[in-house]
Amino acid sequence: MTTVTLNEIKTEQTRLAQLIAAFEKATQQRLLMVAGAEIALDDGEHYAGAVLNEDGTLKHHLVLMAPKPDDTMTWQAARSWAASVGGDLPNRQESALLYANCKPHIEGVWHWTSDVYEPNESYAWVQHFGYGYQLYVRKDYDYAARAVRRVIG
Repeated sequence: MTTVTLNEIKTEQTRLAQLIAAFEKATQQRLLMVAGAEIALDDGEHYAGAVLNEDGTLKHHLVLMAPKPDDTMTWQAARSWAASVGGDLPNRQESALLYANCKPHIEGVWHWTSDVYEPNESYAWVQHFGYGYQLYVRKDYDYAARAVRRVIG
């Protein structure tokens, strides 16, 4: 009969814990193959689609991130919040793509975009995820926000 020591059991326990952690991390991501790009999606993330340049070439892929703020906020606070979760507010083009492809995953209310209204810098663009409208409003108003990340592919 082979004798097993407490140290050997602890070593095996550590190895198994590392194996479990690696498995859990791997199962929290889905791997997507889109136009030759591999896009890892974390739990709760949704692929929104490809964002194109004016000439129709691929600019980047867009991912709707899982975190959601608890409340509405001003434009600057929304930008800061998005950065704090490792993302950014979507621009107007990306926001329209989110409406087209991720609408079920976004509350049907007004959400901030990252775009400033050029004629008046105290305004920024918002997107309504119930109706699809976009319009510009004062940056000091409170609206919802969602963060996106861009994958160059």
